[in-house]
Amino acid sequence: MALSITFADAVKLGLKKYKTLKGVSSRTEYWYFQLFRILVLLVASVIDSVIGKSADTMFGSGGFLTNVLTAALLIPDISITVRRFKDAGFSGHWLWGQLVLSAAVVFFFVEMMLSPGVMTLIQQGSAANQAQAESVVMAIPGWIMGGFGISLLAAAGYGIFNFIITLRATKTAAQGNKYASTELFIEGTTA
Repeated sequence: MALSITFADAVKLGLKKYKTLKGVSSRTEYWYFQLFRILVLLVASVIDSVIGKSADTMFGSGGFLTNVLTAALLIPDISITVRRFKDAGFSGHWLWGQLVLSAAVVFFFVEMMLSPGVMTLIQQGSAANQAQAESVVMAIPGWIMGGFGISLLAAAGYGIFNFIITLRATKTAAQGNKYASTELFIEGTTA
């Protein structure tokens, strides 16, 4: 049986237990922490925009404060996700698949950007016409475009799989969860 957890408690636990992968995190704790992370990054983004520190690039926009907070919340986010996986009865090792597929997407994207003509097209910016852009895209080798597309689809599919795991109900020790404890616990704490 689990006792409920508040938003503030979930945030405290997520930040306090950032270096531990042992134990479990309930759905409530996990989603409250994700809400906290989104709200913090939204506020940071607004602050960056107001003080004029946002950096619009071809990879998106992100200001200094937003980037610092994203990096600071990365480890707590990974650890709470691993504990959430364990609560649902899955190993935290499932997250490695997302890392590998994300690395493949980045690899093929970099290869595509380094293809002949692409850098020139990027440097020309809006001065490039439609015909130039089409000829550059057609010059990118098929294995790069295919690899990028396949890895992007695979990463998206794997992301959906991970999302579904985080939505699953708690799986108890009696239900065969080898990561669960048989003791009474408060949601979000290790038993």
